[in-house]
Amino acid sequence: MAKKLTITDLIAQKERLKQKKKRTQTLYVESLDAEVVIQEPASSIADEAIEMTQDPQKSDMADVHMVYHTMIEPNLKDAELQKAYGCVADGYCAHAFPLGRNSQL
Repeated sequence: MAKKLTITDLIAQKERLKQKKKRTQTLYVESLDAEVVIQEPASSIADEAIEMTQDPQKSDMADVHMVYHTMIEPNLKDAELQKAYGCVADGYCAHAFPLGRNSQL
């Protein structure tokens, strides 16, 4: 049986927890016949996406928001990519990953 976590344990692990690297995962996207790399979202990004799903005017952009902020390869924030796709003012390259594909990620 595992021991109970104490305040002393949490304090001792403080630095290790602060320096924790975000997890990444390589995913195959069938519709693109290619692999992409995503990383664990910051809690603030996840919170924003959840809020977006509850707003009828923004709910269709929640998946795009998550993909834009979690995909690290390819980098959807790349200026050349955004220019080529004519991305909207907020920078989302929704054209590169239409809504139907986002749910795969």
